[in-house]
Amino acid sequence: MALRISSMHDTKAFLDAKGIPTTGSFSFGGLTAVFIRDPDGNVIELDEFRGDEAEQGRDGAVDWEGYSNHP
Repeated sequence: MALRISSMHDTKAFLDAKGIPTTGSFSFGGLTAVFIRDPDGNVIELDEFRGDEAEQGRDGAVDWEGYSNHP
């Protein structure tokens, strides 16, 4: 599951305050993502899009070159 967030800084502060560990992260283009796991071990991806990238993808035209896998 992937969720769009508005602020990676605020999200990381929230996760730290709640003691929720991250299991990985990556950045490319205007996307920064961090991964957490729910209590059942499912991966949750939290995505922040910056600049022009924030609107990209609404029509499905995202260049995913460079995206490999998640933790």
